[in-house]
Amino acid sequence: MIIMGACYHGALIARAARTGFDADVDKCIIRIVDGEFLGGFIITGFNGAICYVHMAGKDPRWCSPELMWTLFDYCFNELQVRRMLCTCDSVNQRSLRQIMRTGWQSDHRILGGTPSGDLLVFSMTRDRCPWLKLKPRFLKVNGGSGETAYAHA
Repeated sequence: MIIMGACYHGALIARAARTGFDADVDKCIIRIVDGEFLGGFIITGFNGAICYVHMAGKDPRWCSPELMWTLFDYCFNELQVRRMLCTCDSVNQRSLRQIMRTGWQSDHRILGGTPSGDLLVFSMTRDRCPWLKLKPRFLKVNGGSGETAYAHA
C-alpha cells in the first residue's frame, strides 16, 4: 500500500537521509506491505518551481513502480514543479544505483560536500520522466485520517 501524508514516517526517512522534515510544509509518500513500513520519499523545499526529494528504505522491496509513479505524479501533476532535485553522497553506492536506475540525470558534483565524499546533485524533469508513462490503473484512492492511501486495485 502507498500512503501519502504519514508524518511519523516522514521523520524516519529524514533521519535516515540526514535531512529535516517539517510536517507543516513537507510531504511524505511511503510504502507499507503487510502492515510493515518499507521506506519512502519526502518532498521538501517546494518553491513553486522545484522541490527536493529524499529517500530511504529499510527493506530491499521498498521501492515499487507504483511508489515511483505516485512520487512523480504528485510532484509534476499536483505541485506542477518544473524540476525535481535529489542529492546523494558519492560513497553511497546503493542509493546511487537506485537514483540512476530510476532515470535521474546527474547535474552537479560538489567536492567535499559530505563528511565522507562529494555531494552529487541529480534532477528530473517532466519530459525525461519515464514513470509518468505508467497508468494509475493499478491504484485506487482510499481517503482517511488526513492521509491518502493508494492500494493495488
